[in-house]
Amino acid sequence: ARALVILSRINKFQVTEKQIELFKGQHKTEEYKNINPFSLVPALVCEDGWSLTESVAIGRYLCSTQKLEDRWYPADPRARARVDQFLSWHHTGLRAPCIAVFIAITFTKMATGSVDDADVKEKVKALEKALSMLEECFLKDRPFVATNEISIADLWGACEVHQLTAAGYDISKRHSLAAAWLSRVQQATQPHFDDVSAFLKQFGSEHAYDFEKVMPE
Repeated sequence: ARALVILSRINKFQVTEKQIELFKGQHKTEEYKNINPFSLVPALVCEDGWSLTESVAIGRYLCSTQKLEDRWYPADPRARARVDQFLSWHHTGLRAPCIAVFIAITFTKMATGSVDDADVKEKVKALEKALSMLEECFLKDRPFVATNEISIADLWGACEVHQLTAAGYDISKRHSLAAAWLSRVQQATQPHFDDVSAFLKQFGSEHAYDFEKVMPE
């Protein structure tokens, strides 16, 4: 949801934000399930009652119906295909290993009272491979993941990686290209990136983890 909110605020989309308190279970109410039967955020509800789920689908829809600069979701078929290529890979290629590590050091600890270092170590192996793929396949010859300008693909990717850095994962030590890219995306989207990530930054610091002890040799 963070990437979608950043995109919306930067481009001043004509939308009204409504915060859903996950820790209070507001996403599991019958009222919200009528909007999103998956009980997940985000969701979009139009004035006529038509609703849409899944952040990437919502992002593409808003890019098609709202006025924004072409760089975000290019009209050129090949440039747009590069954006879509990253977004398609991102679901399993980047988000899956990122969220697996984040859950292992935060919500697992909240549920059990401790972190399983061996489990985190295995998940970090997959994450390190994903970050290497990010650099080799998307950042080797360009400053952003799809084109030479920032696009919606960068927002979705950056929010995933930033989630881990907020909890102590220093990508600059092994992935300088990814670290530089993340910094570029943050700088290009301020102050919205920091505003939207404020809660995450606090939550991550409360669950900071010493990743060096589980890094592959």
